[in-house]
Amino acid sequence: MAASVGRPLQVDLATQNKTRPSCARVKVETGEIMGKWVTIKYDYVPKYCKTSKLQGHNEKDCYVIHPELFPQEEKKDEKEEKELA
Repeated sequence: MAASVGRPLQVDLATQNKTRPSCARVKVETGEIMGKWVTIKYDYVPKYCKTSKLQGHNEKDCYVIHPELFPQEEKKDEKEEKELA
């Protein structure tokens, strides 16, 4: 895939050791700028929140933006009452 952009020169250690299967980093020499567009199709793109800068959720499900979505624990007194009943 990197060859479609330019001449592949080097990969990072995680790509070389296959310890990060979700993505690959390749240093590419492009040389002359060509007027050619390369379409890249991803099988899976993880959710990413630009606000909290964390993977695993997007802005719609972010606890920072929407604190009401954060799972609330029952108050200790209410929990004890339920156990006694």
